[in-house]
Amino acid sequence: MEIRPEQHIALAGRGANAADGDQKMRVFLGAFEAAQEPQNSDCIRKELGTLNKTFSVPNISCMHCAHHIKTGLGNLPGVKGVEVDVPKKQVLVTYDSEATLSKIEATLAEIGYPVAK
Repeated sequence: MEIRPEQHIALAGRGANAADGDQKMRVFLGAFEAAQEPQNSDCIRKELGTLNKTFSVPNISCMHCAHHIKTGLGNLPGVKGVEVDVPKKQVLVTYDSEATLSKIEATLAEIGYPVAK
């Protein structure tokens, strides 16, 4: 059974109070928009004060690489989350304005995982 976007909105709007319902609606809509978004390395999306960027990193080969990348980027101020897809050799970074793309790319290069250009 497929749930249409308007059904998500109706479900998300139900909460203990209006603020709670608004927050749930933003979360549901954000998840729905993310699912509809094309997955490519140029995708940058602003949502609730955060940005997402997917980097193509050809040197990723194993879970050790993934752990090293998560640890290295996770220590950067402003980085909120790091997901590594080993088979696709991609790194998805969620960050706020404190972190910049140049800092993230420089850190990846410093730890041995330069971004493909």
